Amino acid sequence: MQLDQDIQAARASVSGIVSEIQAILRSSVLNADDCAALLELCNAYFKEIAEIRSSGSADAGWMEMRKSALRNEGRMHSLIRKINQLTEHQAINAGYGDQNVIGIALGLLVLLFLRSSYSFDRNAASSTWLLSALACGILFLAWRFFPVLRWKRQLRDMADRF
Repeated sequence: MQLDQDIQAARASVSGIVSEIQAILRSSVLNADDCAALLELCNAYFKEIAEIRSSGSADAGWMEMRKSALRNEGRMHSLIRKINQLTEHQAINAGYGDQNVIGIALGLLVLLFLRSSYSFDRNAASSTWLLSALACGILFLAWRFFPVLRWKRQLRDMADRF
């Protein structure tokens, strides 16, 4: 009787943690707070798994519960790697989103626009500077933000695999 209760409690604990992880992955924008909450839940999962592993029970019900609980362990390691990548990249992007950096970029863009608009020679080369600057800015934004979007999509897809 006690063993059945232990099995049910351990199963409920692991499935509750996995459900919370799925809920965060599906419903949020995955900002830094969400990533921290996901890492805490992953740590709770690994603590629960460690307790399950440390149990010396050889009962068939316990072994079945242990097998099902350990099934997601590899996915959890992959989830932690992706969360760490996302968190690192978001921290770097936060530096580029600083007011000073945005101000400097907009100032340079205005200067390039003024240079191309009020050029003395009015040839095609003067407008090329502006188009080149705009293209570089767009490529820079794509380089910084598309990986974040891709990792967020991969994390949401992982929620379906748990």
